[in-house]
Amino acid sequence: MSSPLTFIISTGRCGSTFLGDQLAASPLTAVASELSIALEVANGPDSDHAVTVTSPVDLLRRPNPILALLGRYDLLPSEVLDSPANDSPALLFTAFPSLFGPGQPAASALDDLLTDAEDWPHEPTVQVLARTMQWIQTRTGARCLVERSGASLAAASTLVETFGHARFLHLHRSGVGVARSMAAHPVFKLDALRRKVAAQHRVDIFAPDLSAAVQEQLVDEYGPLFPFAFHPDRFVHHFPLGDTHFGTLWSLMMMRGCAALNTLPPEQLRHVSYESLGEAPHHVGRQISAFVGLPADDPWVAALAADIRPSTAGAPSPALERACALGERIRARLAPATLG
Repeated sequence: MSSPLTFIISTGRCGSTFLGDQLAASPLTAVASELSIALEVANGPDSDHAVTVTSPVDLLRRPNPILALLGRYDLLPSEVLDSPANDSPALLFTAFPSLFGPGQPAASALDDLLTDAEDWPHEPTVQVLARTMQWIQTRTGARCLVERSGASLAAASTLVETFGHARFLHLHRSGVGVARSMAAHPVFKLDALRRKVAAQHRVDIFAPDLSAAVQEQLVDEYGPLFPFAFHPDRFVHHFPLGDTHFGTLWSLMMMRGCAALNTLPPEQLRHVSYESLGEAPHHVGRQISAFVGLPADDPWVAALAADIRPSTAGAPSPALERACALGERIRARLAPATLG
């Protein structure tokens, strides 16, 4: 891509939705929100999903099973703009409404993309992501293209390898704050359960061919938290994975993701703390603006008013502190490249 391409990359629950929305206010910028999520590059059912060869049209039409399940029970987070039906393409509820407008404008843009994608070769999922981003930049005519997906740090190695020319803005936050927020967020909860079951039982909870015996075993072990047996009250109030689980997940994502980011040339990488957006929004905003290829005084910076406060949920448990310790050591070493 001839124009700047930037990934806002994070563990999730670090303010990337807020920052993406602010950047989208610039007339020079197109922000593809949750595009990696929609194509399951950042949160696929297994570690090889992003490099699995696939049909571009089938991938672009694919519903996101997590969003579809949560939508049936009115449990979707605010960043999902509508409740998707089971067979609705995930792009219609994530990236395309924010890029082209909700409803018919998004649907028309997707129809045009699918028509063009009929001529694309079968290739790994992450390459379909690259072609889609190029298509979006051509379609919008934006000076700068930004992709922002929650939990994209988990796919940092694949993204860095595929988009070696891009800029990466790493948004990070204290592990305790992230873990507590993840533990209350429906998409992160269901994704964590999917990954845990896949690691323990080598099955995808959304697979259509799960045997009755496997379904019964999973419900006995975890409760009715699956597509084939879902109880929303149990999911909201009695979820089996607590903040310590998410603290461990955060530490692992920081370890693996930052190792991948550190292979980038310094000029292509910046770290921004969630807390600095609240402490000095205009100062940090100007630096972010320049990094992504916008004027430092772009209007979005003047409008930036980050209402970000530290967590007030009380002291973390010793178990949560231990779970976050590795990630916090890594986070402390980000200071030399941190904006703010």
